[in-house]
Amino acid sequence: MEQRVVAASVVGFIRHLALYHVNRGYEFYLTGRVPERKRWQPEEVDRAIVEKYGIAMSKYTRHRRRRAGEAAVAYYRHGEFWVMVATEGAHRFFDENKESIKSFRRQPLVFGGYSIGIKNDKLHVQLADDLFRELRGYLVNQAVHRSAARLAKEIYELPVEPFGPVQRQLRKILREVNAERKTAGMVRVPGRAIPCRLRVVRLTDRDADEGASVSVAILLQASFRERPFP
Repeated sequence: MEQRVVAASVVGFIRHLALYHVNRGYEFYLTGRVPERKRWQPEEVDRAIVEKYGIAMSKYTRHRRRRAGEAAVAYYRHGEFWVMVATEGAHRFFDENKESIKSFRRQPLVFGGYSIGIKNDKLHVQLADDLFRELRGYLVNQAVHRSAARLAKEIYELPVEPFGPVQRQLRKILREVNAERKTAGMVRVPGRAIPCRLRVVRLTDRDADEGASVSVAILLQASFRERPFP
């Protein structure tokens, strides 16, 4: 199977890169952008990189080479941005790019509002600092200007993927929102407003970045009750 993936959305890019490669031992990465002269036909860049680094191979060949101490390399692109990821081992990927290669353990990859890294030997995907500050500033600012139901709906429908670290970031924001509401004597926003299920997103889904398509009506009817603070 060819280790080349062109994603139609940021969400597809992040999910497949993180879950199918970083989460499976692809610790090292190299990033780049399609040159301006090639932007009308980026497939040429894809083909050149795949051929140069011998990325296209069957999973059986890749497994055999990894057992022999060679690195496995994969390639992803979204729009103009591309990244190659690799496992530990011998490969021209390391020989020719030693000064530019980074490790997910030491320097997370930031792209599309997310930060992908490895923390305590585990995949760690969270909102990038800029996006987190933007969401926090907006929601805390709206804390006393929206009903609890309206805020719950906005939080649940945020166009972000609820990886575990992302959920923790959203819970932190929700605590600040509820602190503001408590001071103002308003009811709390329920904790179940925070999404907890990753969506099923195909790499070819072009509308995946528009946010969750799941209706929140059932959530609000089933779990939301305007409860005062104790």
